[in-house]
Amino acid sequence: MTREPYTPAAPARILEALEVHDPEGRHLARVYALAEHTGHLELLRRLNGWAERSRSGRWRFPYWVAHAPEAVRTALPDAGPVARLPSVDGTGAHWEPLTGGPGSAPVLTAAERERVHALFAAADHRPRPPLAASAPRSWCPREDFNERTAWADVLAPAGWTLQAEGGSEGWAFWTRPAGFLRAQQTAVTGLDPTGDRLCAYGPHTAPFEPWVYYDQFTAYALLNHDGDVRAATDTLATQGYGPPPALAAA
Repeated sequence: MTREPYTPAAPARILEALEVHDPEGRHLARVYALAEHTGHLELLRRLNGWAERSRSGRWRFPYWVAHAPEAVRTALPDAGPVARLPSVDGTGAHWEPLTGGPGSAPVLTAAERERVHALFAAADHRPRPPLAASAPRSWCPREDFNERTAWADVLAPAGWTLQAEGGSEGWAFWTRPAGFLRAQQTAVTGLDPTGDRLCAYGPHTAPFEPWVYYDQFTAYALLNHDGDVRAATDTLATQGYGPPPALAAA
């Protein structure tokens, strides 16, 4: 008689904590504004089931992940005691309770966890410095298009309407009708910390994938060339994007 090797069962829940440095609460305000626009306000309210803050200006939101995949597990593989969470933040300041406690920590699915982290990352906006008027144009049509094209020039011809703007923070909220008996499409631009990007939300976002960031060129290619990058590049080159004509012919 042979026996199968013993494999420990995966824990049903993994304890994690989302942390953000936000002394004045501005980041959290942007997160809630974005969540309201994108229909995820109730998810954020659940996250407040257990909230803590340190004197150094950091916030912590502990939560459980139900049936989390291996890729998102933390250093708490057995979902052990809540005491495993550090009692101090990275600066040595103690965490102080704001709302709830271990008994009211929310349980998120892996998908909900990704949405929460995407909201916090999207709202962590640091505007890029404006392109200097004397800056040389890029030799790449894609980069040149991204630098010289406003989102209104990409989205408005496809039926998107600007609904709200974040002023000096640089974000903008866009909507487009999604068809008969369907919720309207929603998207936000200017919130990705890595650059000026478009992120669509909701169940009807075609041709965009939800929760994926797009630059102006990729959005243009999807809206006008069914995602054919080569065709989009060729078209933009004929419209003057890329190297100046004199250099292109050299």
